[in-house]
Amino acid sequence: MTMQIALRAKDGLVVASDTKIRTTEQEFPAKEYSPFGIVNSSKVRVSKRHDILVALEGGGVGESDPAQQMVDYLSSEHEVPDGLSELLGKWGNRYFEAKFQGQKHEFPLFRLLVVNPPTGYLPFWKLRVRQTSTCQSSSTFMVNGNDSNSAIFWPEYFKCDKQLHDLPTTVRIAALTILMGSQLNPYGVGGLEIWKYDHTWIAVTPTQIETLKQEFRGFEESSMRSFVSAKA
Repeated sequence: MTMQIALRAKDGLVVASDTKIRTTEQEFPAKEYSPFGIVNSSKVRVSKRHDILVALEGGGVGESDPAQQMVDYLSSEHEVPDGLSELLGKWGNRYFEAKFQGQKHEFPLFRLLVVNPPTGYLPFWKLRVRQTSTCQSSSTFMVNGNDSNSAIFWPEYFKCDKQLHDLPTTVRIAALTILMGSQLNPYGVGGLEIWKYDHTWIAVTPTQIETLKQEFRGFEESSMRSFVSAKA
């Protein structure tokens, strides 16, 4: 399980992702997956040529890195159109066919969150990779992975679909969403990485991430828990 969110700001874009990965051992031919361990690693890749960010939900297949493969694919394109549906769908279908030639799978192998900053209207795209891959787009914000997690309350509470906030505020809304998502689904969501775009993609530093985590813990204790435990 993974949780990621992409948000538009007044002066840029923000992407936040958890970093928790449950590794598995797979039998060949594939029969079942068994838990093997937990690691924390970045799920985000960036195309320096086109400034496109790609984040992976799901483990891909074997030792492959689908997010990096998508970045390489987009970087090889001379130009990337505003509408990414055809380009992404073509890649997804080819990926599936290469891995599962002749097979049929309706459930997505994995999902890729693709963020294209130069696109004014639809910067956010989600690709579901399966036999016939499908795309979804958004102009305001997009959740990838654990999108049924109740933590998506926060971008709705701050009306991110109707109101743009400045970049620092948007970073904090994104952090709040992923950190709360981890509290509600600790088995599947954990850790935090944040990328912000203002002319170029920049990763929020580990020191800043730790500060956000500490402030979140303080918010939980001083605000939510104190409110519900207060005597009327």
